[in-house]
Amino acid sequence: MNEIICFRCNSENIVRNGNTSYGKPRYMCKDCRRHFVENPAKEKISVEKKELIDKLLLERLSLAGI
Repeated sequence: MNEIICFRCNSENIVRNGNTSYGKPRYMCKDCRRHFVENPAKEKISVEKKELIDKLLLERLSLAGI
């Protein structure tokens, strides 16, 4: 019946929990209480970018400067 699976605990015990500000349906896992969107539009930040940001922050650059 419900094809959506929780990304954290792999549970199928999912309920719909409103919409995002962009109108996408939001879901909640009843087992681990995590809220998520089925197909998020944002991409995850790569490890290389995280390392570069950490390096630049250590050089005392502001986030706006990065």
